[in-house]
Amino acid sequence: MGLHCIGGVIEHLPALTAIDCSTVNSYRRLWDAGFWAPVYSDWGYQNRTCGLRVSAPGRFEYRAVDSMVNPYLMAAALLKAFDDGLSR
Repeated sequence: MGLHCIGGVIEHLPALTAIDCSTVNSYRRLWDAGFWAPVYSDWGYQNRTCGLRVSAPGRFEYRAVDSMVNPYLMAAALLKAFDDGLSR
């Protein structure tokens, strides 16, 4: 079930990045590779440069979010991506 949710997020990662990186400074952070920015549209174990990081069994982190995001909009978008991954 978790892999299907991750698949839904990976499928919609460009759209999610447009929602959660809402300012110019958000995209500047993604250009600089020295800050462990999530620059790859992939998932990995303990890899901080991927958009999704599986840090422990049963736990993953969505790392492509910025601090200027609307948390309610981002939570709704992530839940919809999870739902799409589970249904497809």
